[in-house]
Amino acid sequence: MTQRYQQLSMAEHSQHSGRASRANMLLEALRTLVLILVFYSFSITLTFYNKKYITLYPYPLSITVLHLCVKFLLAWLIRQVVEQLTGCHRLELCWAAYCRRVSPAGIASSLDIGLSNWSFEFVTVSLYTMTKSTAVVFILLFAIYLRLEEKRWSLVLVILLIAVGLFLFTYKSTQFHTGGFLLVLSASFVSGIRWTTAQVVTQRAELGLANPVDMIYHVQPWMVLVLLPLSVAFEGTEIATTANLFRASSATAAFGTVRILLVGAFLAFGLECSEYLLLSRTSSLTLSVSGIFKEVCTIVLAAGINDDVINPVNWAGMALCLSGIGLHCGLKAAASSADARDGQAARSSSGRQCRHRQPLQLEALPARESDFASHRVRHFSESVTVRRSVYRCSVANNLAGRASLYTGLEKSTVLQEARVFNETPLKVRRCTEILTKMLVILGQGEQLGRTEATEAFFAMTKLFQNKDVHLRRLVYIVIKEMATVAEDVIIVTSSLTKDMTGKEDAFRAPSIRALCRITDAGMLQSIERFMKQAIVDRSPPVSSAALVSAYQMFRSSQDVVRRWSNEVQEAVNSDSVMVQYHALGLLHQIRRSDRLAVTKLVQKYSKSSLRSPLAYCYLIRVASRLIQESSSGQDAASFEFLESCLRNKSELVVYEAARAIVALEQTSAKELAPAVSVLQMFLSSPKAVLRFAAVRTLNQVAMKHPAAVTACNLDLEQLIADSNSVRALCSKYPRKQAVMMTFLSQMLREEGSYDYKRSIVEALLAVIEENPESKEAGLSHLCEFIEDCEHPVLAVKTLHLLGDEGPKTMRPSKYIRYIYNRVILEVPLVRAAAVAALAKFGALHAPLLDSVLVLLDRCKLDTDDEVRDRATFYHRVLSLRNEQLASKFVLQPMQLSVVGLEQALLRYTQQSADSLQQKFDLRSVPVHTPAARPKPDEQLPEAFAAKQPAKSLETQADRYAKQLAAVPELSALGSLFKSSEPVRLTEEETEYSVTCVKHAFSDYLLLQFDLLNTLPDQRLEDVHVDCVPSEDWELVKVIPAPALPYNTPATCYSVFRPTEPSACSLSCTLRFVVKDCDPATGQPDSDEGYADEYVLEELDIGVCDFVQPVIKPNFSAAWEELAPDSELEDTFALTSMASIVDAVQNLVKVLGLAACDRSDKPDPGKSTHTLHLAGVFRGGHDVLARCRLAASGQGVTMNMTVRASDPELSRLFIGAILAVSQFPAQPHHSAAGSADAESGEVLLLRRQLQELVAVVVRQLVRLYEAQ
Repeated sequence: MTQRYQQLSMAEHSQHSGRASRANMLLEALRTLVLILVFYSFSITLTFYNKKYITLYPYPLSITVLHLCVKFLLAWLIRQVVEQLTGCHRLELCWAAYCRRVSPAGIASSLDIGLSNWSFEFVTVSLYTMTKSTAVVFILLFAIYLRLEEKRWSLVLVILLIAVGLFLFTYKSTQFHTGGFLLVLSASFVSGIRWTTAQVVTQRAELGLANPVDMIYHVQPWMVLVLLPLSVAFEGTEIATTANLFRASSATAAFGTVRILLVGAFLAFGLECSEYLLLSRTSSLTLSVSGIFKEVCTIVLAAGINDDVINPVNWAGMALCLSGIGLHCGLKAAASSADARDGQAARSSSGRQCRHRQPLQLEALPARESDFASHRVRHFSESVTVRRSVYRCSVANNLAGRASLYTGLEKSTVLQEARVFNETPLKVRRCTEILTKMLVILGQGEQLGRTEATEAFFAMTKLFQNKDVHLRRLVYIVIKEMATVAEDVIIVTSSLTKDMTGKEDAFRAPSIRALCRITDAGMLQSIERFMKQAIVDRSPPVSSAALVSAYQMFRSSQDVVRRWSNEVQEAVNSDSVMVQYHALGLLHQIRRSDRLAVTKLVQKYSKSSLRSPLAYCYLIRVASRLIQESSSGQDAASFEFLESCLRNKSELVVYEAARAIVALEQTSAKELAPAVSVLQMFLSSPKAVLRFAAVRTLNQVAMKHPAAVTACNLDLEQLIADSNSVRALCSKYPRKQAVMMTFLSQMLREEGSYDYKRSIVEALLAVIEENPESKEAGLSHLCEFIEDCEHPVLAVKTLHLLGDEGPKTMRPSKYIRYIYNRVILEVPLVRAAAVAALAKFGALHAPLLDSVLVLLDRCKLDTDDEVRDRATFYHRVLSLRNEQLASKFVLQPMQLSVVGLEQALLRYTQQSADSLQQKFDLRSVPVHTPAARPKPDEQLPEAFAAKQPAKSLETQADRYAKQLAAVPELSALGSLFKSSEPVRLTEEETEYSVTCVKHAFSDYLLLQFDLLNTLPDQRLEDVHVDCVPSEDWELVKVIPAPALPYNTPATCYSVFRPTEPSACSLSCTLRFVVKDCDPATGQPDSDEGYADEYVLEELDIGVCDFVQPVIKPNFSAAWEELAPDSELEDTFALTSMASIVDAVQNLVKVLGLAACDRSDKPDPGKSTHTLHLAGVFRGGHDVLARCRLAASGQGVTMNMTVRASDPELSRLFIGAILAVSQFPAQPHHSAAGSADAESGEVLLLRRQLQELVAVVVRQLVRLYEAQ
């Protein structure tokens, strides 16, 4: 009954499929007819073209070389366009594979095409067509030799018919030419070698040349390499002296000849494309049949157009030859139909052994010139077993960089595409993509109707005809997903049973899982024998699949699965780790209801040596449950087993045993001691996972038995400074950001101190800063945190981040509610921060401006002065709707040094009354540079940070300012603008140690030399450093150090006024007076000394010494604020930079500017990057730079644009790059908008534009790749 039901279901499905496909039959026939007509047009036109123009220009080899070169250029152009649009590189073979694998096909192809075109000089079109048709004979012979085709008597008949037909066609022919006939026959012989080797190359998965354009691209150079010497040898002298080309009387005549020859090249390329299109849209059988009629059409046209003489005997020979070719096509069609019927019968029978074999066919585009016989080799490749790496290679080459392939899928579209399953032959790659789409829509929660699911399911059953591993495993997965939706899924039982009992291990395991998924309790007994055999199978994947499936079926069919106990016990003794684990779990499940049987199970396998650590862990959990379920809470045998596991060689087993002992309810300190000792050993393990597990488990012990953990206190204290912090973990595994942020947000909701919450917030901020893609998720977690935050400082910090990053998200309006709630519910400090955050939303996002103004207007009534003042100020600035004002007063913070501002105000108030009439200039206040954030592995934990003394708010620049203010001679220099890092001018172990700090003022440069004398028997006096400046530098003052005793630091100064700021190097010499002294007392022996000097290292002064880096929160607005007239642009070739990352780091170092918008972290996977730099030059002049970087084969190409409040500064920064770049590109200074600037920008933005275009044409590229 079951078989009858299956047969009826298959018949109904066939009728339903026939009715569904009949509606599209007319459209499919029309499309095929159009493709055949296009193929005929190119092929016949190329044949007559070759005959006419090779007769007119008797240089066939040279013409063929020209055609090959043009085809290579066209293939290269297509590859470049696809590569630039998709962003992924096309296939490039190594030289070894290129020479060993591709060269035979290329050499044979060149001889085939060259001899064929050469024959047109002597024979007619009809004789050429019939003789070239005999290529199928040679292809058959080579296919039999290479075992691509079995030996059959029918093939002998085919060869005989073609040979006799060819003999009759040439018998007593009046236009017969022996030399031309031998050339065509030789071309036919070489054609057999050509297409056999070409098919072997396309079938090799490791080469990846299944794509026809890639095949043409790699084969054409070999063809040119072979034909070019022959062309030079046979035709070189004649073609060099012909009046049509090199000795033409006029350029017009030569151009006309070249134009005619190029037409043939485009015809040849169009023929190959049309042939491949016909193959991809229909089948190779359609191409073969259409090729026969094309031959007839060619011969008829040759007789009518070229007046080829064909007698009745010749016509009879043509008919006989074509009948032989047609017989071969018919035999192949009959064989394919028989295979299809065998596959249909095999699916409907339950126990019959399947003998049908239809492997994957790779239909590659044959790179040929004028013949069509090559495509017949595809009939002989059906017996080739393609390895599983074919699919992996093709997907890697053709689907790389297309992340949106499965986005925006529609259920109806995917179900319509599933009709491809009914086509013959199957297109494995296309079917694989459709099955993947079906899994995607099912995984997204799309509900399929029962009728829709049944139709798709029945269409999918036809995929069992193909033996491709990846396709078959996808079929198994879809069967399991649709088992509960589709009707009559039991119909695939026979196919799954056949795979389950077959010899392919790759099919057996997944077929078992799929079969058990669709088998109900009533049908389980029919496959019981197969399941028992699979459980004890020698293949571990098959055995594991059977055990896991039995574990799942135990819920519904306990009685049947219990009968498999003997086989399961035998599987426990397997050598496989997973099989042993799965068998032990199933055996425990079978005996679970019998406590005595479970106890015996633990006793039996606790004494035997299990090989699987996972099985040991499962047995430990079973023993732990037995101890907890015992009436007294004690089970000596089970507890003894747990203690013995503490001495296991596997760390996994040891930790599981220790955790089980700790989790027991009634345990004493003595019983816990072995487990605590093991966990203490784990605390010093080099593996971070073991340390974390030990700490977590000891925490549970400390809750109940604090005294037992006392011995671990020292190890726990050492782990406080462990480098494996949460922040370092986030940086190490960027793809796990979502999991880490969820974990951190849960910790924020728990109770904790301020330091604890601050560490979590800082970790979240670090994650958001380092991973822009996780910004919105992190901001959402922080919004929930500030809703119930008891620490105002953390709320202010979070609101500041929301104001900076919230307006840049996709939906900035959703953060307004959280921010305004703080205005209503929080303390004044938080309310003021919330008002500032609201103002940033209004300044950065124009659609929200009106709503923000309404909220700021309400904040004017606040009870706190600070909140009211901020609300009034921001409301006034934003109501003017001036972007420059909003950027200057709302978005751009005033980065001034607090200590420097205090000192500047103090000096301003101490001036005379007349001087007070002048306004206070903020440019006289030094800029404050925030300290660089330390790396995650350099940060100390909070417990250690608390022990460190509190850091003062005073920065290094503030300390330098106080130190210089104590020197009266330097009071006229003004306010300190910037101080550099100390630069060592001597080696560490020399007699004198000299370091230099460069202090930049508004008009001066002060060099501070810190001196140290390391000679105990010398005392130095009148010590100063003599610097030799360049012509643009004026030495103003030198302040020497009066004395430099032994091991006592001293300082001397040199003041310079640069007339024109530029980079230079100063030659430095330490000059002093030496007095000998007593080493013990340090007193000089006499008052007289002698002058001496000590040569120091050169001191480099660059533009970065006069620039203070400043981070602009809104770089675009700051860029627009500066006048475009000051813009200067230049293009450089930074050949010394190995990558874009190196270029970014060096640019920041050389220019001294700060990177904005996190542009200092380029994506390693991209070849282009834009770097935004900002800073303040001495005197308070803003400087902005935009650097577009593109990686090239010889370093990095950079297009740099600079804007500054002073136009001369733009030239200064461009000159700084010219000074350090060794090989600058042709520099072209131009103002914004000039043609030169545009050309430089186009050079740098080429790849970025390609990425934008790729978004538009991705669908077209996908269609091209599918073909």
